[in-house]
Amino acid sequence: MKCTLLLAFLFLTVHDATVAATKWVWMRRAATAAACVAAGADAVTTHGFAQRGAVELNPLYRSSGGQPRMGLLIGTHTAVCAGSLIAGEKLRFRGSDAVWTATSTALAAQYLKASAANTRVGR
Repeated sequence: MKCTLLLAFLFLTVHDATVAATKWVWMRRAATAAACVAAGADAVTTHGFAQRGAVELNPLYRSSGGQPRMGLLIGTHTAVCAGSLIAGEKLRFRGSDAVWTATSTALAAQYLKASAANTRVGR
């Protein structure tokens, strides 16, 4: 999670002088950082519910015994976070800041939904 926060901070401070800044740039970067933090929260709550004996329902992350495959989960979340950060900074087109802001906001919402479900299961 500390790595996620560090990556998010580094990309929040980067400014690409070749592309004209729009009013959405900082909103896009904040939304991407929020999605990365939410991904970390999902990983932490997944680990927590597995420690209490719950079973992972997502077949992509479930081992044959029902326990989450944490390496795959963390790797996937890190790749999605890094991909979002890089795509938002490098794949620029007219209106791209608004598109990447919406994409990152949707990712953050899904990760927070998963974290909330994990928290409910763990009680």
